[in-house]
Amino acid sequence: MADKQRKKLWLRLTLGCCLYTDGYGNCFWFVCRFVATPSGVFLMFPGTLLNKEYDPTKRMWYRRAAEYPGKVTLTAPYLDTGGAGYIVTISHTIYEGK
Repeated sequence: MADKQRKKLWLRLTLGCCLYTDGYGNCFWFVCRFVATPSGVFLMFPGTLLNKEYDPTKRMWYRRAAEYPGKVTLTAPYLDTGGAGYIVTISHTIYEGK
């Protein structure tokens, strides 16, 4: 993936994205956005300190995306390791050159 494309993708991921709106004009937002690679590289916005034992490839959101390449996947609610309470994760594979 070219640097320009990578920067464009990261900007899209880091800008606030309204997930959905209800009938009253309320917008429900993403808590955070992240990208992980099979080698363990992990980018997260907003940034936070994580335990150095944290391995994104072991997380359900990563495994589900890898299991269903090209599909949007949704996890069951789980406790966020960052302290945001119960969350769900929407994940999708991103491949270089696509």
